Amino acid sequence: MGARKDIPGIKKRTGVLTMTGSGKPFIHPRPAKPGEAITVAEMYEALRATNGYYAQFRGDGLLALYGLSSELPEACRQAMRGAAEMQRRVEILSRSLAADLATPLKIGIGAHAGVAIVGTMGPPEAPIYSAIGDNINIAARFEGMTKAYSCVMVVSADTLAHAGLDPRGAPVHRVKIRGRSERMTVYAVGDPRSLF
Repeated sequence: MGARKDIPGIKKRTGVLTMTGSGKPFIHPRPAKPGEAITVAEMYEALRATNGYYAQFRGDGLLALYGLSSELPEACRQAMRGAAEMQRRVEILSRSLAADLATPLKIGIGAHAGVAIVGTMGPPEAPIYSAIGDNINIAARFEGMTKAYSCVMVVSADTLAHAGLDPRGAPVHRVKIRGRSERMTVYAVGDPRSLF
């Protein structure tokens, strides 16, 4: 995960993870307690360990990209490993901070794959390497479904198929996504580690 070149946006088939966290302390742009800074670092390390690119903060969560230098099947598999590693690290962190937490730390992950515009974006004085497009938005909508389905990750069936992974009995749902005429098939995964 080295520095990204300052290049204009290109179309790229990529794996996408969006994540939000709940519980105090969690991701915050200005950490007030050591645990909050640790959480940010742990999520970054989870992505780094699985060849993910930490693209940007998204409120109380993040956007991660996979496949910037690999083909889509490998990108999807790495993204699922990234989700599993996030969950592992959050559980360890939650146990270590248990004395200071009213409730355990939790995460919700939306995972999808497809074409996105990837490249350097933003104003010249503060550029970021990130991605935009319909498939980024879909992953974010999946993330928002994790509370309704009481799971850690909502992932598209296509993403698991590309990754060559079996959902292993995870509940399946047909969901309506704003802007799409056809429903999408997703799996509500209680623990991403169960996919491996």
